[in-house]
Formats: sequence, C-alpha cells, structure tokens
Amino acid sequence: MSLPSNQLSVTVLAARILFVFYLLKFPINPIPHPILNHITLGIIVGQIGIARANKYNIR
Repeated sequence: MSLPSNQLSVTVLAARILFVFYLLKFPINPIPHPILNHITLGIIVGQIGIARANKYNIR
C-alpha cells in the first residue's frame, strides 16, 4: 500500500545515511580533488544501496 515516492524517499534517506557514515569513516582532506573523489564514491555507494533496495523490494 506504500507509494513508490515514499519508497524512493526511504532509499534516498538510506543512501544519505550511508554517505554520512562513509564520510565519518574516511575524513575529508582540505584538498578539492579528494573531496570530489569522496562525493563520487558516496554517490556510487548510494546507487548500490538503491539498487539493492530495488532488488529485494524493501519498503
């Protein structure tokens, strides 16, 4: 009965939580290039989380 938009927001929230945990585990250096690397890796981790949630149909 849950709406797809609610499911999407939950997966996005989970991806943001994973991104925050990733940033806490690996502190960012004050150099722009590593920051871009962390952002891209965080996006990849979030996409993996969303794909995993879609695969197992988590609600």
